[in-house]
Amino acid sequence: MRCLSYDERLQKLGLPRLELRRLHLDLIFGYKIVFGLVCVNFNDFLVFSPTLTTRGHAYKLFKPRCTSGVRQNFYTERVINLWNSLPPTVSFTSLTSFRRTICSVDFSRFFVSSVVMLFMSECQRLNDLFVQLCSFVFWWDIGNF
Repeated sequence: MRCLSYDERLQKLGLPRLELRRLHLDLIFGYKIVFGLVCVNFNDFLVFSPTLTTRGHAYKLFKPRCTSGVRQNFYTERVINLWNSLPPTVSFTSLTSFRRTICSVDFSRFFVSSVVMLFMSECQRLNDLFVQLCSFVFWWDIGNF
C-alpha cells in the first residue's frame, strides 16, 4: 500500500477523496441548519436569496460581500457557493434523500487541488505568452537597429 499514490490507495479501498468527504459533510450540516434539524438559528448565519426566479433548487442562499480574510474561511462563506451550485436533481425532501442525491453530483470544481492545478496551468500559459512577447520585442529591436 505504501508504494501506491493517494488516489490509487483511495481507489483500491473504495473511498472518496478527503476533500469530497468534507464537501459532503459541509452540505449535510447546511441542510440541517436550513431545515432546523440542529440547534443553530438559521437567521444568525444565513439568509435566503431574495430572488425568486433562480435556476436549480428553491433554497438558494444570499452571499453577502466579504472583505475580511478571516471571514472568508468561515463555514457560511465556504458553503454558500457550494450550496447554491446544487443542481435541481438534488432532493430536499428528507435528509436521507439529500445525502443520497448529493453523492451523484460532480464537485470537482470545488476541490482546492483542482483550483491550484488550474491556477498553475494559467500561470504557465501566461509565462509562455510572456516569453513569446519578449522574444518578439527582442527580434523587433534587432531589426530596427
